[in-house]
Amino acid sequence: MGYIVVFLIFNAVLTVASSKTIQDANKYDHEVKFTCPSNQFIKNIQSDHNDRYEDRTWAFRCAYVPAGATLSECSWSGYVNTMSDPANYNCHDGGIITGWKSYHSNKEEDRATKYRCCKAKAYLTHTCQYTGFFNDWDGVLNYRVPNGWVLTGVFSHYLGSKRDRRFNFNICQLDLEA
Repeated sequence: MGYIVVFLIFNAVLTVASSKTIQDANKYDHEVKFTCPSNQFIKNIQSDHNDRYEDRTWAFRCAYVPAGATLSECSWSGYVNTMSDPANYNCHDGGIITGWKSYHSNKEEDRATKYRCCKAKAYLTHTCQYTGFFNDWDGVLNYRVPNGWVLTGVFSHYLGSKRDRRFNFNICQLDLEA
């Protein structure tokens, strides 16, 4: 019985110690500038649309890559979309998304976005798939990358009558190279 209690307490402490709160990245009409700490990738994405501003706030939470993996060769993409156009971006060469930047245009009521990708040394991304859209027009977005998977790409499209985007994420499993 004592071993079970110690085990449960240890797991509770480990869970609290390894979890981080989601971090707000912007206010309406302001830039998003978010980068995960070293050896972490974007694990959770939250966003809320406001009709008054015709914009979204963004918040992110990062998580560590598996033990033994090291993220390196990090670089930012250019802006992957022009205002009102679809955005379809995937990290190159097995990269993982570790940063997100965007700016808002009040004229277009849209955002142009760029992403930071890093490679996981000695690891391979595989079995990639799109998640499907995680928000409705003018709706809340709340997405968590499943355990054992990493975020590698983002697709979004804009609807002028809604002045908003819907988001679909590309995720891949991450395993040691054979």
